[in-house]
Amino acid sequence: MTPSPPATTPTPPDAPTSTRPELSTADVDQMVAGILAVADPGERAATAREHVHDLGLTGADFALIGRLRDRLTSSDLTPRILTKGEFDRAHQHGAKQRVQRERDQEQATRDTRALEQAQRRADLGWAEGLDDLPDGFVVPEGYQVSAGGVLYFPDEAPPQRATYAPLLPVRILIDPDGAQNVELAWRTGGTWVRRTVPKSTIKSGRRLVQALGDAGIPVIDADGKNAERWLASVEAANEHTIPRQKLARWLGWQPDGSFLPTPGEPLPLEPAFPEQAPYLAAHHPAGTLDAWQTAIGRVAAFPGMRIVLAAGFAAALLRVLRLDSFVLDIASTSSRGKTTAARVALSPWADPGEKSDGMYTWKTKLIAAEYRLNAVRGIPVPFDESQLVDDPAIVDTLLYQVPRNHGLARGGGWASGLPWETIIISTGERPALSFTTKQGAAARVLSLRTAPMGENTPDNGELAQHITLAVSENYGTAGPAFITRLCAELATDGATDRIRARHQDLTGQLRGTSGMSGRRAPMVAALALADLCATAWAIVPGEPLPLETWQAYLVTDDDPADNRPEMALDIVREYIAAHPTALWRPGHTLTPPPAGWIGRTLTHDGTDTLAVLPGALRDALSHAGIELEAVIPGWRDAGHLLEDPAYRPPWLPARKIAGTKVRVYAFTPGVIDPPTLTPQLGDDQ
Repeated sequence: MTPSPPATTPTPPDAPTSTRPELSTADVDQMVAGILAVADPGERAATAREHVHDLGLTGADFALIGRLRDRLTSSDLTPRILTKGEFDRAHQHGAKQRVQRERDQEQATRDTRALEQAQRRADLGWAEGLDDLPDGFVVPEGYQVSAGGVLYFPDEAPPQRATYAPLLPVRILIDPDGAQNVELAWRTGGTWVRRTVPKSTIKSGRRLVQALGDAGIPVIDADGKNAERWLASVEAANEHTIPRQKLARWLGWQPDGSFLPTPGEPLPLEPAFPEQAPYLAAHHPAGTLDAWQTAIGRVAAFPGMRIVLAAGFAAALLRVLRLDSFVLDIASTSSRGKTTAARVALSPWADPGEKSDGMYTWKTKLIAAEYRLNAVRGIPVPFDESQLVDDPAIVDTLLYQVPRNHGLARGGGWASGLPWETIIISTGERPALSFTTKQGAAARVLSLRTAPMGENTPDNGELAQHITLAVSENYGTAGPAFITRLCAELATDGATDRIRARHQDLTGQLRGTSGMSGRRAPMVAALALADLCATAWAIVPGEPLPLETWQAYLVTDDDPADNRPEMALDIVREYIAAHPTALWRPGHTLTPPPAGWIGRTLTHDGTDTLAVLPGALRDALSHAGIELEAVIPGWRDAGHLLEDPAYRPPWLPARKIAGTKVRVYAFTPGVIDPPTLTPQLGDDQ
């Protein structure tokens, strides 16, 4: 069997050419002279009408037609050749014939193209069901495609198989970095399967089989070379036919200023990492905006819930306001609406249901968390249940990295510096800041100072269940509505400056009096501005929260929680005061406590102080939800720890307790006073 010869394109009959004559003033004068040369007045008029008709038929320049009209209808001629009415009728008759001829030619062209398309469809019968096969698609010379696959017919050699079913590129997708990807389509089991792969994959048959073998691509490793040659040939033959389109790699703001709230609308989306596919799939609409608004209207009595919802919209404002990503932390005891609030905040954009991958959990690995954040730009990401984290260092690292808008740098082929733009909504039974070793992270974390659903009462519990059910059935509509209105506003003159000015005004009103509250004020103002916009645009029902609510719930001056090292030191002081007999004292013969020694007293520069065992410190602080390692840097910076350069690390020197040398944290005199001990009978003997 030999390949069919390439189809030729027939030329449409009477193909239109340029019919407008190139006339000049001299031509008009010559035409008038020829008409005047006709002696018989009747023949002269008939000749004039014929010339005028032909000019209408050819579409001559109207300026020259006007000159000719003036000459032929002039009253200076005796007798007058034509009246103006006769001239206009002759010209219009020719023009109408010209228009009809052009229509006939266009119809002939359409009929010819339809015939070609019908012939092409017959030749491409193997492509039945592939509705978006580009018009004009051709099979390159030397190849034959059928339902049984692709065959190559080399010169003077037997046919070679490339594929076992039709396989072809149907779209070239270009991602924000300029990298090209190819959407492949192949027929299997009577249906067409599509997959998008990097351009480099189709340039290697072996990589192609490795990447898409499990998806059923009709290529085997032995025919890999032929398959890669086929794909290269068919792409080259259809270079101007296969459509090219921008490809999104994440949801939210795109480099061209557009916003992609849902995969495929308006751009196709292919995640950079396969691990992101489940998260992205959760972002789609369901139910109605009206039903969602009805559910949200029931939380009006809970300002904490409204604040968290505002964070869901505020993520889209970060780019406009030139703010970095940050965290809204919701920490309270169980059954107080933390997870419900996080679901409500996600519901404008995605499915917040329990079985959905839209909600995320702190029970994760750092690289997986970075993948989740990297999937969005301007959409919130809930991190639920911080108490479930396997390694507190994950929370520590992530809280530090979030405002940097990118993940950790890595080598060895691992994902490195993954960017994002979001607001993390963190929930848990202990504050997120209790995990971090970096005091600077406190300035990028807003802590909600109330339980979102108030007290744990039966009525509130029932309401939380109702809201959860409602937003799990109606979601993904409010976010796109917010973006549509925001983009419309931004398209007006000076809108960006007005929005930023309003944000600056709110920032000034929410700044508070402490340095920390001042650093957090732009973030609080972003939430307040999002709440103002969402209510003003009738997306969130009700009135915006008053300024006093934002001040009461998110702005606190001189909050002890902002200085966690000092807060931890107070806990240690309480712990020491509660266990005075658990400190070993040199020169005293004391009975070891049942739980063992927690530390010892010592003298430094003639002043009494004490040293505490690391395990005892860690236990005491963990009961208060604080990681020891999170406060050591702050203690060192404040000079609270004695350091000995003879040890590594120097802030963990060795001292003897009851004759055994152990590592301890030794406090600077005056930081924690050793408790006085009333000797018991026999203890000092």
